[in-house]
Amino acid sequence: MSFYTSLSGLKASQVDMASISHNLANVGTTGFKKSRAEFADVIASNLAVAPTQMVGSGTVVKGNRQQFGEGNLVQSSSSLDIAIAGDGFLALKQDPTKEGLTFTRNGSLRVDANQFVTDAQGARLQVYPVDGSGNVVATTRASLTDLVLSGTSGKAAGTNNVALGVNVNARSVVPETATFNRFDSSSYNGSIATTVYDGAGSPMTMTTYLKRTTAPVVTTPPAAEDLSSTWEAYSFVGDQEMKVGTPRYRRWRSPSTRPAG
Repeated sequence: MSFYTSLSGLKASQVDMASISHNLANVGTTGFKKSRAEFADVIASNLAVAPTQMVGSGTVVKGNRQQFGEGNLVQSSSSLDIAIAGDGFLALKQDPTKEGLTFTRNGSLRVDANQFVTDAQGARLQVYPVDGSGNVVATTRASLTDLVLSGTSGKAAGTNNVALGVNVNARSVVPETATFNRFDSSSYNGSIATTVYDGAGSPMTMTTYLKRTTAPVVTTPPAAEDLSSTWEAYSFVGDQEMKVGTPRYRRWRSPSTRPAG
């Protein structure tokens, strides 16, 4: 019998170690609440033996209880991460068609494709409704509603016009390759990257390739207009070439200025 009494203590210690291990494993889990094993001694009931002479029969795990004390608040890089100071829980609804709610202290939130604020599992954050001034108008459980972040910065619009002001090198030579090919660096003199936006407001990169088409005229003594020249510009967004009417490129004449030196 004494063997089983000792064995009950070992089993209880195993549960305690499992709780400690679980706490350590989740030290980085947001909103995690540690557990604590609680024990109770076992006393065999025997009417024939006086209570002062009774020897216990070991121990049992009375419960494994979570500790709901407030943890440390840490800085986050996400603007939607929130934390509750003091008592309370965040209310979430996993299925919008059902009434069931879940409660958590995990404030790691995000916005889904439909602009609902959700947790990592897609459960929607529940809030009380407010009026136009931000005052809460109802505080019952039935009044809880999904939190939706509506667009407040206006409707997205694509880029319609790009104006580039650049300085070209007057000492640049006409490329050896006559036909422009953006994959052949010998067919142009340089490129410029510009950020543009599509109709949904998503950024894209427009690359403009510059190609000199006329060589400078050198005279003695050099004159200010000697280094003027004609250039062509080809613009691409991804694999799509930008075209405005005809021709497919813009041509301009560089200013009649001679570089210093």
